[in-house]
Parts: sequence; C-alpha cells; structure tokens
Amino acid sequence: MPNQGKDARGLPGAYRIGAWYHTSSRFGDQRFDNNGLSLADPQSTGIPLNHTGDSGVYGVIDQMLYRVPGSDDQGLSGFVRAGGVPQDRNLINFYADGGLVYKGLISLRPNDKVGVAAAYARVGDNARGLDADTGFFGNFFFPVRSGETMIEMMYQAQMAPWWTLQPEVQYIIRPGAGVLNSDGSLRPNAWVIVVRSALSF
Repeated sequence: MPNQGKDARGLPGAYRIGAWYHTSSRFGDQRFDNNGLSLADPQSTGIPLNHTGDSGVYGVIDQMLYRVPGSDDQGLSGFVRAGGVPQDRNLINFYADGGLVYKGLISLRPNDKVGVAAAYARVGDNARGLDADTGFFGNFFFPVRSGETMIEMMYQAQMAPWWTLQPEVQYIIRPGAGVLNSDGSLRPNAWVIVVRSALSF
C-alpha cells in the first residue's frame, strides 16, 4: 500500500490480490446431470453432476488520483475490483466493478462524496449452455442468459460527525442476465432508487 504515511509525497493507494478455496464435495454442475446428460434433456435424471471443491481469484485496486492542495483526503479517487471462479459449478463466473469518487466537491460541504460506478456480472458458459439446451429440447424461445450490467450514481452527505445519508440511483441492464418473468415475458431494464443511512457510535 504505497504512500500511506503522513508525510508521503505521492498519492495513496492500495492494491490487493487474493484467492480462496472451498472443500465441499457437493457443488452441482450448472449444465450436466450425474450421467453426463444435459439437465434440460428429457432423459436426464435431474440430479446435477457433483464437483469437489470450488475456488476463486480476485484483485482490488484503490488509488487516489488527485488531492486538493492543502487537504489530507479531499479529491478524486478511483477503484477497480474483479474476480473469477470456475464456470462449471458457479452461475456467475466473472464479476468486475469500478468507479470514481470525489470528496469535497462542494466547498461548503468538505466531507461529502459524489461518485459514479459500473459493475458487470457474467453468466458462465455451462449455465448459458443449459439455456441453449432448453431451447433445443423444445422451448424454442427460451433466452440464453448473458450478463447483468449496473450503472450507478451516488451522493454521500455527512449530516453529522456520526451520521451519513447516501441516496443512489442505479440503472440495471438485463436484470438477472436476461431471465424471463413468471409470465414468460422478457424482463426489461430497470431503475433502482436507494437511500442508505449509516450511524457511527
């Protein structure tokens, strides 16, 4: 984590990389049954093939890009996060997000933050293959899931030293990565409005 000291000349940043492993022997395949047939096949047992173990890797970058002269932490910062897992036993096999946050944009509110961000979650090839198989075995208009994208804008207001209020607006492209509604219609893109409140004691 470079430039973290009080007298550091450069802009502070933090970089992390990691991995994890889960030892369970019961991770069901997203496409194939225990006989190797597609779960969409009428001849399938309906019991997913079990995989032993699950794992993933991830990386995080947090970096201040511009600091207001004379301040400690006011200015522009950016972040990027990404991670991946095996696609045969996980619905989502890749996720990434990133964004920009500016602290102190309004001079009269030096502790407020404004930010924009985007995120993407990709449906793995096995799950996509199951969707294609569902179409092949008779449900010809069944969509193949792809991924979900989120775009977000937020403003975090420091209402008191112990209280922050954060309204957000999000736009979700392909909610659920393109799944159908219960009535069989395609799920449209969606707006989400959120207000978060945090108290510190």
